[in-house]
Amino acid sequence: MRTACFSEGTVENVRYHRDAASIPNHKNEDVYFVIDKERFQACAVCDGHDGASAANLAVKTIKDYITSDLERWLQDDCVETKLKECIMLTNIKFFEQRRKYIEEKRHIEAKIPRDVKSYQASQLYPCEVARLEELEPLISGGCTAVVAVVCGNKLYVANVGDSRAVVVYQTPNGALETLQLSTDHDVKNEDELKRLEKLGLDPDELKRAGRLGPQENTRSIGDYNIKEGYRSVDVLSHASGPPGIAEPSVNTVDIDKSFLYLMVMSDGVYKSIEAAVPQTTDASSVVAKWFYGNCAQNDFVSASQRTLKHLAQFHEKHFNENGNSIACKRDDMTLLVYNFHAKARAPEDRQQRSASKYMRAKSVGQTGVVGDMVDRFSTSCFSEGTVENVRYHRDAAPVSDHKNEDVYFVIDKERFQACAVCDGHDGASAAKLAVKTIKDYINSDLERWLQDDCVETKLKECIMLTDITFFEQRHKYIEEKRHIEAKIPHDVKSYQASQLYPCEVARLEELEPLISGGCTAVVAVVCGNKLYVANVGDSRAVVVYQTPNGALETLQLSTDHDVKNVDELKRLEKLGLDPEELKRAGRLGPQENTRSIGDYNIKRGYKSVDVLRHASGPPGIAEPSINILDVEESFLYLMLMSDGVYKCIEATVEEDQTTGAFSAVETLKQLAKIHEKAFNTHRNSTACRKRDDMTLVVYSFCAKKERINSMVYTALVTLDKHVSNFLSKLTNITNSLTCIIRSLENLEALPQPDHIPTTTWETLVLSFSTLFNDLNTIKPELLLDLTTLAFSFIFKERFNSCFYPSSLLEPTVEVIE
Repeated sequence: MRTACFSEGTVENVRYHRDAASIPNHKNEDVYFVIDKERFQACAVCDGHDGASAANLAVKTIKDYITSDLERWLQDDCVETKLKECIMLTNIKFFEQRRKYIEEKRHIEAKIPRDVKSYQASQLYPCEVARLEELEPLISGGCTAVVAVVCGNKLYVANVGDSRAVVVYQTPNGALETLQLSTDHDVKNEDELKRLEKLGLDPDELKRAGRLGPQENTRSIGDYNIKEGYRSVDVLSHASGPPGIAEPSVNTVDIDKSFLYLMVMSDGVYKSIEAAVPQTTDASSVVAKWFYGNCAQNDFVSASQRTLKHLAQFHEKHFNENGNSIACKRDDMTLLVYNFHAKARAPEDRQQRSASKYMRAKSVGQTGVVGDMVDRFSTSCFSEGTVENVRYHRDAAPVSDHKNEDVYFVIDKERFQACAVCDGHDGASAAKLAVKTIKDYINSDLERWLQDDCVETKLKECIMLTDITFFEQRHKYIEEKRHIEAKIPHDVKSYQASQLYPCEVARLEELEPLISGGCTAVVAVVCGNKLYVANVGDSRAVVVYQTPNGALETLQLSTDHDVKNVDELKRLEKLGLDPEELKRAGRLGPQENTRSIGDYNIKRGYKSVDVLRHASGPPGIAEPSINILDVEESFLYLMLMSDGVYKCIEATVEEDQTTGAFSAVETLKQLAKIHEKAFNTHRNSTACRKRDDMTLVVYSFCAKKERINSMVYTALVTLDKHVSNFLSKLTNITNSLTCIIRSLENLEALPQPDHIPTTTWETLVLSFSTLFNDLNTIKPELLLDLTTLAFSFIFKERFNSCFYPSSLLEPTVEVIE
């Protein structure tokens, strides 16, 4: 089980209006990706300008470049080179895609003499200028790119432009500090100015302009006007070569134990802070502290989005209060945060942490930033894996029999976890629809699912709703099929129909793949202390628990809906089908499952299936079986699997064999190897000649316990800090009250109350000021009100109004009000 490594957030740009609602200035141009593997993590943020096309291309190209040869990236000696390659390759692809328009633009520009100024060209060459204006949006555009890779114990960062990568670390005294690993490629960068000066550009002029011709960045992906087209830009035309380049700056650092997280952000994030707070010298530190504060209040995964929302509200508030022209608009903001302390933990380590986390932390004084951050990051409850099907051949390499038809999802919230596996047949369309519909159905009304009395009903609803949706999408083709079938008499056999009605049979064959298909579905929900499982078909849900003597046992919570199931045979017998004949056939007409999502031929179209047409109603149904269980202390895991997993074991694995793997992915890989070995050993066995898709989703009850313990520990530490702070403030309040009482006693003792020494008043007012400052800091409303009332009463009862000079008491009276 792995802790979530990434937190992601993005907020769209906005332009403020004093007398109207704020609206976006343009479509979001920030694009990003994350790659989270066991031994390799990568992320990137690309901030587009003049549209998002360059950013979209950059994200796709860089991600594909990494994932296509991941093993090569795992070699330390090549990461830096490959980072440079993928960014520069993206730049080449950008211009290749626009080459046709670039060539046309060059051809037109060649017709206009170079000594003709822009304003003259529009008069002398109106047609050419008009066409150049049409070509501009087809050629223009570009993006920044910052890419970070964590591989082994090293962190690699490559970037072009001003999107940033910043490491947040903890100093020995517990303070948060930041280290920028990316390079801002703009005209404020002295190294960039020196490079541009060598090309013949005036650095002082560039600094005054604050940009490189039409662009803010000196390095980027795309941006034709500062690269291939720089000759047509007046301020750049005299340069000896293209001022804009795509060669990235690359930085490599060893990951230190003090590193907390890596923040990768578009310039909209830190520039929003700089615009709203001009005196800020390190905007990255502000983002780091806000992010840390959001982790303290919420989970790590959502902290980035919450940080950006906080920043957006802060920026808008600044505009409303100050009307600063610099802050009248805000750019898109994207923030990715990588957690260096998200490590895979062994089961023994998890149990030890779960049992003694709070006491151990208190005993060693673990209340610093690192200790808090590690324990606030949510422990991942799920492990998922899937392996594609295969068909073995005696004298050739194994090949896939069809595309993977297994689809699954997981939902991992603080108080609610859900997962599902859907195994498609005759294509994956039904499985994909099921996963999307069920997941959307859960997410759309999550608060309702948290109520114990409705989970069972909602599980039934979402599976049956998916079945209805499946047939609604295919209604057009189903109606056409029925219309054609009505032309063919019922007493005509299949082999006769192809001769008597060739056109109709040909069309029916064309319609079959548009109508057919279906899937199993097994859905599990963990809510509160209960586990709910609903299923149709033969995908399974199994609880793994530990007996008192330490042995592992399993309990199947799903129901296999096939003709081996006695209850299903009884149901089918009531419809007029022969149970013995079904058992001999081993299936329900063309399908193995008796309940499923989709499967037109055993539901609405059963009359056209010879062995099913005499049934009194549709033999196939979508009503799920549901099982509810109280979660016990002995529960270790819940496993959801497609039938390919256990049928592969039934075909090949002996009773005493074990994979010995922990993660779902490794379990399936080893299981696939065992199955292939069985084929090579027993080549005559029909059971071993092919293997279905295998998907395994494992939910850890131990991880949920640890998450709860982590939340309890964090709450206790936070409460401990608040109590200590509160007691410290109470001590200050007591001291202030003592000073006030002594001053009052001194006033009563004066022989002439009309002549009170100024020092006595100053002492009294200072004591009051300190008192109310402390009260306002801790802000318990009742205590503040009662104290105010008490001292108002003391003044009224014990002194006349002539006793207190108004010039001294005004601040105190204002605080009291």
